[in-house]
Amino acid sequence: MKRYLCVLFLHFTIVTVQSQGFDCPTNWTGPDCNFLCFCQDDRCHTTGKCEETFNCKDGYFGFACQYSDIAFFKENGTTSVLTDNDVRTCIQDQTTSSVTVPMVANRFTFLHAVFTVSGLADVLKLSDITLKFNTNVKCADIKFIPLDSITLEIYCNNSESNLTSVTLSGTNVNSLCDVHVSGGRNVAVKKPVTASSTYILYRADKIVDGRNQYDPFSNQYCFHSNTNDRSPHVNISLDQDFLLYRFKIFNRKGVLALRAKYFKIDLFNVNNLIVWSYQDTEEGEISVYDVICGYQSTVRSLRFMITYGTTPFLSVCEIEAYGDCLKTKYGLGCLSTCSSQCKNSYCNIEGLCLECRDGFYGLDCASECPEGCRSPRTCDRLTGFCTSGCDLGYYTGFCDSFCPDNCNKKLACDINTGDCINGCEVGFHGIVCYESCPRYCKANLGCDQNSSECVNGCAVGLYGSYCNNTCSGRCKKNQACDQNTGSCINGCEAGFRGSYCNKTCPEHCRMDKGCAQNTSECIYGCEIGYYDSYCNRTCPEDCKIDQSCAQKNGFCISGCEYGFHGNTCREICPDNCNSSTTPASCSQATGLCESCLTGYYGDTCSMVCDGRCNSPEPGSCNRVTGLCDDGCEVGYYGITCSLECPSNCLPNTSCNQTTGICTDFCNVKYYGRNCTQECPVNCDGCERWSGFCNKGCINGFFGSNCSNGLQRPSFSEQYQENEEEPEIESKWKIT
Repeated sequence: MKRYLCVLFLHFTIVTVQSQGFDCPTNWTGPDCNFLCFCQDDRCHTTGKCEETFNCKDGYFGFACQYSDIAFFKENGTTSVLTDNDVRTCIQDQTTSSVTVPMVANRFTFLHAVFTVSGLADVLKLSDITLKFNTNVKCADIKFIPLDSITLEIYCNNSESNLTSVTLSGTNVNSLCDVHVSGGRNVAVKKPVTASSTYILYRADKIVDGRNQYDPFSNQYCFHSNTNDRSPHVNISLDQDFLLYRFKIFNRKGVLALRAKYFKIDLFNVNNLIVWSYQDTEEGEISVYDVICGYQSTVRSLRFMITYGTTPFLSVCEIEAYGDCLKTKYGLGCLSTCSSQCKNSYCNIEGLCLECRDGFYGLDCASECPEGCRSPRTCDRLTGFCTSGCDLGYYTGFCDSFCPDNCNKKLACDINTGDCINGCEVGFHGIVCYESCPRYCKANLGCDQNSSECVNGCAVGLYGSYCNNTCSGRCKKNQACDQNTGSCINGCEAGFRGSYCNKTCPEHCRMDKGCAQNTSECIYGCEIGYYDSYCNRTCPEDCKIDQSCAQKNGFCISGCEYGFHGNTCREICPDNCNSSTTPASCSQATGLCESCLTGYYGDTCSMVCDGRCNSPEPGSCNRVTGLCDDGCEVGYYGITCSLECPSNCLPNTSCNQTTGICTDFCNVKYYGRNCTQECPVNCDGCERWSGFCNKGCINGFFGSNCSNGLQRPSFSEQYQENEEEPEIESKWKIT
């Protein structure tokens, strides 16, 4: 037989006027006695609860025994301890951690479990249990509702339509006594019904009268359509939306059962539109049809009709529609609205919220979570304990106690103990930050919460875990020292060294004897006359300016005293260096003379000027080359003026410094470039370059060179005698 799952919403109206103590006929209950009573003694209060006993008939459970238990099975007259409807029979094996319960194929909504524990607090501890269906389908969006001290409802939101078993796992499974799985309530009973036709007294209201008995010869239990009805059907008007899971159709028996073959069910919404249909396909004589619906939206009415045969005839004894209220409604008639304190306004049949809205707790979610709960003010469903912690400044499970005043970070403290979990305000220590820090802790008395040791250092001049020791009086910068060791962290005052500045610096350190704290090296240099890292060595005695020298190597940094050179001024300058124009007689670095004494030249002034230089200082020459840069004295020539001019040059006149040629005239009776040629013997004086007797001849001679006697020579003779002279004159002039 095919099975389908349906979520169906049905609407019906129930008069809510109830008389206290009103007794309904046997098997009936509710305000208007419109609900079947499934108590074991068939006696129910108008609320639906069993009057004589709290036990429901086999196959039913719930506060009014209205729910069909699809997990109730009997095999050979027995059931398991979990499905025997007896809370006194429980699991005996304490090692059990998982049990599987078979159920009629359906869509799972909720499970009703009874345990051996006692007390709501213990029931809530059972929420570690997990559910799984058909061995591999997990419970979606699981919710737990404690009903009393031993009962827990577990809700799932699964849409699968053919779930046939449920497995419960967890450490508390071994305390189970009873398990009921909801198959819904018959919400079709006593609903308004109309039929397409009626055969004699076999009225349509028989199919919703709550009696599924069969009597083939009586009109007491079953409905029959008229024989001439070619489209026989009945309509059940629900007038209110319900969630439906399945239908049970109780047919006539024997050959008459074939009349229901290929029946059809149509579901309608509030706008009277068909939203789901089911066409039966089963063969044979079937007494009870079980149809699982796959539709999951609101339905306002249903139609049951027969389509089989040329002359169909509708004959059925009972139609049961199993479902439940909308998630926002509760009560036997689903007329009550769930509390606004319920999350999403969802509750169970008794009005108990599946979950509480943020800020509320209790079985009915009517109590507000403590004010100190952390936003969004969620708290434990049963106890009201704040589940998301407390707002800053509160603690305990109910967040109703104030944290100690001196907790750090806006009074944050442990939710259970009130201990300050983020430390203390500056100046306090201890678990609840009640005790004051040592008075000399630095940074406004900050100290460790547990040990009270100063965590930010000490006031200036003190050290130690509690800042109760005094730093050395020689520490620099207001006697500051390391908090742990007492060593001076900013150095020492001038003249002292060591980790505690209790040792003196070397004697000749400069800057008031300042030295390195750890090595004692003089860091500002040495006093004049001393050098080395510790200024314990004397500078060379020939250093200039009070014997000052470089601290690192003792080099004379201001030069040497007169006559000395070298890094340490221990070498003697050359003898002929002149110190009259320079601070020292020779270079400190090279030992070369800066200038020489008169008459000497060269790098070390060891070479003697050997000529007659024409210089301001007689006997001097070029300092480097020994040459006469300003020419020679009259009568001398050459690069060093060591050569005498020709003897026949005019006295007191010079000759060319390079060539030695007389620069002016020759002595009387001489001519030529070097004045070495004699004038003609009869001349009174001749021209410098040509030798012509330009000053005349002695008496009795004539001619250009006075070589003729009284007889005057011809012109040609004169020319021949002098034709070479112009060349000589020209040549000398060029030179």
